[in-house]
Amino acid sequence: MSENELFRLTKTFIEEKYAVREALKELKPGVSLEISLEDRIPTHCYFKNGKAILEEGTPTNSDIRFLVKSEAVRRLADAPCDNLAETGIEIAREVLAGNIEIQITGSVKNILTDGYLSILRKAGPDFFSFLAQYGLKNIFKVINYIKKMKS
Repeated sequence: MSENELFRLTKTFIEEKYAVREALKELKPGVSLEISLEDRIPTHCYFKNGKAILEEGTPTNSDIRFLVKSEAVRRLADAPCDNLAETGIEIAREVLAGNIEIQITGSVKNILTDGYLSILRKAGPDFFSFLAQYGLKNIFKVINYIKKMKS
């Protein structure tokens, strides 16, 4: 997949999927998610003026980096992503498959206070039921897992 096509598919996913907009809405104003496409195209997404936005370049205020392979972009672009639980589960499946790697690049305090956990809570019980299958049975276990990702 060409870099242009990879960026275009990612932009469509971020900016047009309802669940992505709902997730990004939970972040504090000015906070972005860093997304590195195939570890060669730096991008970031955020919520502003009622819209989810993806831009090229490295963000100034991000605490999480997603390293995303083209296979994950292809699969997620085809997923309906009508609600946050199903979208979160699809992203988690890509993490488990090795197509997405999540890195904590900022402080754990920011992870806890800048809206990232609100996204998980908003995804609801179906999402947490999926995570529970992998030992993350409640928000406290998720927080401990996040702390380990930073180490």
